[in-house]
Amino acid sequence: MARILIGWELGANRGHVTRIMPIAHRLAREGHEVSVALQRPAGAEFDLPRGVAFWQAPLWPGLLLSDVRSWKSAPSTMGDILARMGLDQPGTLAGLVSSWDSIIAATDADLVIADFAPALLTAARGRAKTLITGTGFTCIPGHLVRFPSLTGQEPAFSEADLIDIADADLAECGRDALPSLPALFASDHAAITTFRSLDPYASERSPEDYSSPSAVFDLRDPPSARGEEIFVYAYNKMGPELTLWDALARTGKPVRIFVPEATADQLERFAALGFLIEHRPVPFHEIARRSRLLVSHGGHGITAAALSAALPHFIGWFDLEKMLTARAITALGTGGCDHLMTLNADHTAKRLIQMWYDQGMYDRAVAVATALSRSEAPSAEDRISRIAAQI
Repeated sequence: MARILIGWELGANRGHVTRIMPIAHRLAREGHEVSVALQRPAGAEFDLPRGVAFWQAPLWPGLLLSDVRSWKSAPSTMGDILARMGLDQPGTLAGLVSSWDSIIAATDADLVIADFAPALLTAARGRAKTLITGTGFTCIPGHLVRFPSLTGQEPAFSEADLIDIADADLAECGRDALPSLPALFASDHAAITTFRSLDPYASERSPEDYSSPSAVFDLRDPPSARGEEIFVYAYNKMGPELTLWDALARTGKPVRIFVPEATADQLERFAALGFLIEHRPVPFHEIARRSRLLVSHGGHGITAAALSAALPHFIGWFDLEKMLTARAITALGTGGCDHLMTLNADHTAKRLIQMWYDQGMYDRAVAVATALSRSEAPSAEDRISRIAAQI
């Protein structure tokens, strides 16, 4: 049996823990010695099996309120995102790698599984077998010469400067220089938990790298009819002042809404607009059964579920990853999108009504879902189980 360390560094949504917990349970059940190091253990998803050791993952400076900086431009590359997290500051990577070195030594890991954890992958290289997992956006192909622009705009940070800083830090740790900045994400194995159509790096990826997303709906028999509701799954920081709520109210359609950890102000606003309010997560088969249209902020899990359930989807995006997801479903013809912070209530209401009645969009959604249901990609747990058994 193998000694396995699973680590998560970057990203703030629930999907990381949701993805890691089933992997930890599966590996522990099969007799492996499992340790888990998480950026932030929170929520009902955090449920470690007995005997699994827990560690606090080393934190990138950009995750700390004391180190939050203001930026003049939006990120265009993963290099920009890493710079915002602190890669542009000498000493950041050295500190992270040294911290991970201590955890790897303490766990004596044979296999390291990294979920949006480039410093962990860098620390583990040459010491243990490595596997990268997560969405396409967070699993950058390590062979790339440079991070591509995902917006069409020039990077906000010089990649040459960033790699100079990174190499100086690695030298301080006694490590070799990087062949490129994307090599921070290089790994021996991959279990990319997404659909190719949602992966911004799909052209650089082998089909064998993919695993089925964890939050998918098993669609064997596409429904011939839908419910009447618009279901809204909202990010908990989408405040009551957002124009989106007025747009939804103006559709005149029944709107059911779930906001994790909703505030009293949000709930009061939703009630005043006549929305049906859910106070607990709704099983996706229930959403699919009674909804004609989904509205969300574009989280990967809810988007993958909507695609596999043939549910048309409007995304109000607010960051680079959500923008790419929104563009992907628009390109598939299964949804629409707008910037969450700048959308117009009347225009968005008209768009939502159009989508609600759009039989062509629904037909395309069924075609996409049917194709996805025929995919033979294994689950991440199955793929990782097989790799761990070979260590």
